[in-house]
Amino acid sequence: MWPSSYAVTMNPPVDAYAFIKNNSAVLKVFGYWPIFHDGEVHRVVMDRARWHANGTYYPSIELTIRGWNMTSDVTEDGFYRLEADSLVHFLFEEVSEVEFDGLNHQNVLSCLDFELETTDEGNTPLLSVELCHCYGLSGSFKARRATVVGVAPFAEHPVSSPNS
Repeated sequence: MWPSSYAVTMNPPVDAYAFIKNNSAVLKVFGYWPIFHDGEVHRVVMDRARWHANGTYYPSIELTIRGWNMTSDVTEDGFYRLEADSLVHFLFEEVSEVEFDGLNHQNVLSCLDFELETTDEGNTPLLSVELCHCYGLSGSFKARRATVVGVAPFAEHPVSSPNS
């Protein structure tokens, strides 16, 4: 189920995606901030070895999610034509309250939900991230920092894979 704010606007609150550094890379490709409905989680990396300048470690999560703009045009094969079919690589830093479940061979989202929350300290907000699943992976976590690392065109069959 999509959060109620999506039902009318199909966009998360501006403040939430504006918190993500380099969000303009996503806006440039898609023309708006997508909700990743029917998008697929292709990669999840959890890392505990990033460190602050003072030498203390902190955890991070990287997500690579496939998204696109679906048109009303139908292909010869009977599928809706997709535009801007891309992989979006996110990096979330200083993560907490991490919960994931259901990773499998196909991890379809109903949406990728972002919300800003205030902290007890009241200074830097936390980004609350929820992977609302349709099939496969679901999860949620909070992050102090978030960045769009890059957006690349999706290729159905990569030239090589780590297991080849």
